[in-house]
Amino acid sequence: MRTIQHSTTTQPYFQLIPFTASNIIYAQWAIPMQIPDAEWRESVLLFLQAIRSQQPQSLLIDLRNSNFVIRPSLQTWLAEQIGLVCRELGISQVAVLKSHHFVAQVSLEQTLRAQTSRSTKVKMFDEAAIAHQWLSQA
Repeated sequence: MRTIQHSTTTQPYFQLIPFTASNIIYAQWAIPMQIPDAEWRESVLLFLQAIRSQQPQSLLIDLRNSNFVIRPSLQTWLAEQIGLVCRELGISQVAVLKSHHFVAQVSLEQTLRAQTSRSTKVKMFDEAAIAHQWLSQA
């Protein structure tokens, strides 16, 4: 498997691992609680650019090690960006592994409720194996 890493600093915030047989991209995020909004936005844009280049049918986004709280001012922007990419690529399902940080998880849930691509099913999970199984059954 090929690994793609992008970052705005020396420590990457995400790593992409394609599961080519099932056309699923596994995206593992590790975002600290305290990073500037502009740096967070830039990392999201790099992530979406990498997703576009891979053109998966489904995403498995692992946020278990992400502690960044998505402020309301950023939630709408993120929901719009995710919806746009899902519509462009025809992504049918997105499985999200929940953050261990309670407030970060709540902010993510608020963001996903605002997600604009209603043709994409989004579901939250605690375990990667169950999330991958759900994506593989599509």
